[in-house]
Amino acid sequence: MTGPGALPRSRRHPAGRACSAARGDCYRGAMATAGLTKEEVEVFARGLHFLATRDPITPREEELVREFLREAGSVLRFEDLDSTSFDPLEAAQILSATYLRRIFVKTGMVLVRSDGDFSPREREALGQIADVFGISNTEYGDIERHARGLSLD
Repeated sequence: MTGPGALPRSRRHPAGRACSAARGDCYRGAMATAGLTKEEVEVFARGLHFLATRDPITPREEELVREFLREAGSVLRFEDLDSTSFDPLEAAQILSATYLRRIFVKTGMVLVRSDGDFSPREREALGQIADVFGISNTEYGDIERHARGLSLD
């Protein structure tokens, strides 16, 4: 989309490795080009860590969260996240744009599926976050179907 009122490419689609802008499945390297604020990056990091720890965190999930922090240029370290909390209401205030909320939920789904299992605790946590974010059940289902075909590799 171009023209007056169009969002710049980096805000419509975070560009990254193995990114297909036509399909809209850009997640790797997203923070380097998405123009997220420090506060948004921290909410993403705390939220992804929260989701990854709903069941025993796998080395793959840990590496993906570490990579997110590195690529986002965050001063937070993975180890710092153990002493933080994630509040979906706070996240909804910080991620005030609908597309950021959708990107968070979709990225969270891809992250927790990276170990080959979408556990009931992960599913419940993502569902609660989606509810707070104002994402309908229909839209959540659409996001989940789309996320099944995505990878952070």
